Amino acid sequence: MKPSISMHILGKIMTACISSVLFSLSIAFILYTPPATGSEDFLFRSFLGTWLVYLTYSGPVYLVGGIPYSMLADVLLKKLRVSKVVNYGLAIVLYAWGGAMVPFVIVVLLAFDDILG
Repeated sequence: MKPSISMHILGKIMTACISSVLFSLSIAFILYTPPATGSEDFLFRSFLGTWLVYLTYSGPVYLVGGIPYSMLADVLLKKLRVSKVVNYGLAIVLYAWGGAMVPFVIVVLLAFDDILG
């Protein structure tokens, strides 16, 4: 039985939320500076504060850019009539490219808005 469109979108939203939480946790863990080793004027003294800042920036990128790109990639992959192995390889390349390009496009659009505004 094929899942409905709304369940498919809900799955994408849940995946984007989980991915943004995991991504921001990993970045916060890697870049966190404990208060004892950081300078006194350091803005974020807690791990939670650092994590929330990264979540605030990564969450919209996953939700606004990642979900539409993922749905577009799904449509493109369904239209291709190739073997499962080739389709799987193309999916890896297509999703990896989207994972790199979606944040880049969003940053460029925000910078372009700052230049014009």
